[in-house]
Amino acid sequence: MFTGNLDGKATLGLIHFCGVESEKHDGQLKRICAPAITLLHWLVTFIDDTIYYERFIRLTKDELIKVNFPKHILQPTTENKLTLTRSRINTDDSVFELLSILLHDHRNIDDDLEAVDIPYLLGGSKVCQDRLEDWLQKANLEHVWTLLVSVFLVHLLFSNRSIKRWNF
Repeated sequence: MFTGNLDGKATLGLIHFCGVESEKHDGQLKRICAPAITLLHWLVTFIDDTIYYERFIRLTKDELIKVNFPKHILQPTTENKLTLTRSRINTDDSVFELLSILLHDHRNIDDDLEAVDIPYLLGGSKVCQDRLEDWLQKANLEHVWTLLVSVFLVHLLFSNRSIKRWNF
């Protein structure tokens, strides 16, 4: 499904449609790419079914490069304007989350953990690498903050003697 191999015949898969460059607008992606990357993200992160996640983390770097991560990251934003090339869907988070998954769980064909070559996937772009690092730090801080608030609330709930009258 991702790479487009059907009955031994090479076809265009979802990965291809995530990174197709526009023929009319130099340096930009086709309009289909934003919904395709959103669909890929949804399939990979869908909690009830791991088949897409398992397939995604085993894609080779030659297959992953087709996603065209740098173009998604460097895609110009249109703050107050809805266009066909940039919908209301924020593909940045989807792209960064997919890259984060690859950083943490990429595997080779033998199912061994394998470091993914992020500079290669980002086309050697320092700007893309900086944006990914910023996103990873922000995501980590949000996760830590949520965890701390949860622990604090649980501690407050179960340590406060005045709550004894509540029936749990």
